[in-house]
Amino acid sequence: MTSISTIVQNNKRLLRSIASIVLIKGAAVLVALLTIPAYMAYFSDNTVLGIWYSMLSILNLVVSFDLGLGNGLRNKLAYALEEGDEEGVRGYVSSSYIIVGIVSVAACILSFLVFPHIEWSVFFNIGSDDIKSSTLLLSVQVVFLGLMLQFSLKLIFSILYAQQRSELINATLLVSNTLVLVFVLVFPHAMPDDALLSLSVFYSVAINIPVLVLTLTVFSGSFRQYIPSPRCFDLSKAKAVLTLGLSFFFVQAAALVIGNTNEILITWFSDPADVVDYQIYYRIFSLFVTLFNLLTIPIWSAATQKLAQGNYSWIRKCHLLLLLIAAGLVLVMFALVPFLQAIVNIWLTGNSIVISPLFGLVFVVATGCI
Repeated sequence: MTSISTIVQNNKRLLRSIASIVLIKGAAVLVALLTIPAYMAYFSDNTVLGIWYSMLSILNLVVSFDLGLGNGLRNKLAYALEEGDEEGVRGYVSSSYIIVGIVSVAACILSFLVFPHIEWSVFFNIGSDDIKSSTLLLSVQVVFLGLMLQFSLKLIFSILYAQQRSELINATLLVSNTLVLVFVLVFPHAMPDDALLSLSVFYSVAINIPVLVLTLTVFSGSFRQYIPSPRCFDLSKAKAVLTLGLSFFFVQAAALVIGNTNEILITWFSDPADVVDYQIYYRIFSLFVTLFNLLTIPIWSAATQKLAQGNYSWIRKCHLLLLLIAAGLVLVMFALVPFLQAIVNIWLTGNSIVISPLFGLVFVVATGCI
């Protein structure tokens, strides 16, 4: 009992962060599960819904290649905060925001030049009878601009991760996803073109407003003295963030390609409507990845601080514990496969699909490898 009490006492901040994340992420999981049947009712055509999922997948993949800036800032900032290096914090924050801002503006300008010359109907493997080419182009452009704006704004997430305040990030994402869910429930559209374009516009607004509010709140409060400024741009700090970030980038890039190309590959080699079936399997088994991430997200920054303190024993114990938890979750997923059909029938009611146990096992193996 004494050892447990000591562990709790020494890791109070970390445990509070994990507890907050569990509560918020639990609500986020509920919203995610409700979103699929809501989407199916909103579009009334699985082909168009498949296009929506594929569009988000490929555009999220594009904007996620930040050269590791987010992870680089997160780790450099954790060290600087631990050492009380205010000048370093100011330099890292300003340099990162300026670099990301330049990249975002350049990407937006490039999209206006390139996107009109892409045959989006061919890209998404659909005919003009499903969605007009002009509507598809406008929807892609709107979502891309929204994601690029979020690309700049979400650097605030790295700052909060470095401070071990990841519960605020999860709360922000929960608000965004809830807004989208409410929209598709309240504003159904009879025409696929109207549905796709309206959702594209609202989605772009919903993913940015909460992050913008969070950014303004942080920089008007605890981080007021570190407001990004061109005067604080430091080339050496920018290089340091990029150099460290690139060490994460290749692993991050591989994970992003594996995790974000499934929808578009299904669209190309099968049919956009099959993306909906994939999403149903994915949503179920991704719950276990989400559960594991609940632990790793706050532990990341805590481990960075322990590394700065030279506390390698804490890091080794934490690593072993995470491996045991991961193994346990994989066993639970295997045990879940025989009950998938019943779960999906309850979840989707009238929109249920026929579950393949073989596909279920493939998802278990794929999720376990992640």
